[in-house]
Amino acid sequence: MTIEKHFPSGALVISEVVGGQRVTRIYQGYSRREAAARFRQEIKSNKAR
Repeated sequence: MTIEKHFPSGALVISEVVGGQRVTRIYQGYSRREAAARFRQEIKSNKAR
């Protein structure tokens, strides 16, 4: 998992390779810990489908 802080907005950009595809999400207004938790939850819920 890669977490980057976007300049100048301060949004967190999180990306990871899942199932051979790169998945990227942008989180605005969340702490680093909250954004990572939301990303993991979204990936987990999408795998269950």
